[in-house]
Amino acid sequence: MPLRVRSRGVGTLSALFRERRPLTPLERETLQAMGSHFAAAIESHRLLHELRGRAEDLALLHEVAKALAATLELDKLLHIGATSLARIVDTSDAYVFLPDASGERLQLRAMTGGSPELQGPALPLLPADASLASVAFHTREVVMVEDARSDLRVNEEVRRLPGARAFLVLPLVVHERPMGVMMAVETRRPRRFTLAEVERASAIANQLALAREGARLVEDLQASYVELARTQAQLVRRERLAALGELSAVVAHEVRNPLGAIFNSVASIRRIVGPDSAAVPLLDIVGEESDRLNRIVADLLTFARPPAPHPYAVPLSPWWRTRCEARWRRHRARCAWNWTWRTMSPL
Repeated sequence: MPLRVRSRGVGTLSALFRERRPLTPLERETLQAMGSHFAAAIESHRLLHELRGRAEDLALLHEVAKALAATLELDKLLHIGATSLARIVDTSDAYVFLPDASGERLQLRAMTGGSPELQGPALPLLPADASLASVAFHTREVVMVEDARSDLRVNEEVRRLPGARAFLVLPLVVHERPMGVMMAVETRRPRRFTLAEVERASAIANQLALAREGARLVEDLQASYVELARTQAQLVRRERLAALGELSAVVAHEVRNPLGAIFNSVASIRRIVGPDSAAVPLLDIVGEESDRLNRIVADLLTFARPPAPHPYAVPLSPWWRTRCEARWRRHRARCAWNWTWRTMSPL
């Protein structure tokens, strides 16, 4: 007798008799009633099992969200992400890769599991199909490999590894911008990851991507605070120098006026007393000290005067390369340039 729930078969109920005989109407009704109860019990057990699984998944996702929200340190965030991915899809190994400073390779930043030989070197990002990680990074889509030994998308070096049997590669994406990949590796057997497992793993990847973006924004904010403090200190120093320059100009002006009177007075006294007077040495001392004060005043005026600009030629190529590298570090955006002339003109 088929066991059905809402026209969906969930099993069969069989009754064996020692002798061939037809079923009585009462026996048929009894078997149908038992079948209905068994089908309802099986369906209830299935629903309860699904609810328990979802509750466990939600509890794990909540635990991961709390752990990711509790820290802004990048290494801790990546380790939590790798550990959570391995738990949510029940794999022994999990890895997190982020682009290096050049933006041309994916560097292993966190891992969990017992297969260190799977670390390997940094994974190339170019061309886009250079590795499973680069495919997931550029397409921003999940990549699954059921059997690494027979899938041609897997690198030959990875295919020869004894522990690499199945892969689940998930991109880390924020605002349509890829920022890394997560990789779950099944080392026990070939495996087809279910849609529910992919959804749970994608939830972990999304949480890690948002946490990574938050950590990056905090790093940028802290760097902005440092830059703001440095700029403010420079402004304070410039204001002080400007005030000192104005004060120097005022002092020099106020000192130079009486110095002119002193010079004139010394010259007049020299003419009056004559060269043989006993006061001539004293007049020489006054003249020398007046000259020294005049030099100090001239130095003050030179210090207070703004410097003249000194323009110089700057090669364009290093300047442009520096700007592109800064853009990559800040926005993880690719930047390329092509020159149409051989000799770079100075800017």
